[in-house]
Amino acid sequence: MTMPTKKTYLVISALGEDRPGIVNRLSKVLLDQGCNIEDSRMAVLGGEFAAMLLVEGKWNTLAKVENVLPELERQLGMTIISKRTGERVTGKNLLPYGVDVIAMDHPGIVNNLAEFFAERDINIEDMSTSTYAAMIFVDLCRSRDYPANDPGRDNRSTAATSCSSTTASPAGVGDYLVPCQAGLLGQ
Repeated sequence: MTMPTKKTYLVISALGEDRPGIVNRLSKVLLDQGCNIEDSRMAVLGGEFAAMLLVEGKWNTLAKVENVLPELERQLGMTIISKRTGERVTGKNLLPYGVDVIAMDHPGIVNNLAEFFAERDINIEDMSTSTYAAMIFVDLCRSRDYPANDPGRDNRSTAATSCSSTTASPAGVGDYLVPCQAGLLGQ
């Protein structure tokens, strides 16, 4: 009986002035080396383009990628760093949850949320924030993996109330703690 092959990964972070064609160049280099982008986050932040890529490949194809990154960094005028990683180990029988927070924008909202979850040993797996005309929208998907058979997970309103009181501002905070849908998060 053969053991399943363990996947090998390279995490790549790229940051540089935004312009058309960056994603095309990055993805083409990875494809040419025989690798696959298994997961990614890309966004324009201010005038900068930022990308984080989880690249899967055989150890030797990942080594080829590592070797071409300095030249790609020079060609694109970007800062590119990489780090080898393995498969993520997750707990069994956990139910992922998402949190949406809508509030008047003010300094400290992100820190207040992060502190709330950290004090409860809750891992934030994905976080996105946006500001719209003095409002801030925070989307933390897969922020809390509740054990699927934990009867306490039905007390989500308590967590939502605590979250509201932790992040409350004069304008108030609306938040929603809901189970993430399977498939929506690649599960």
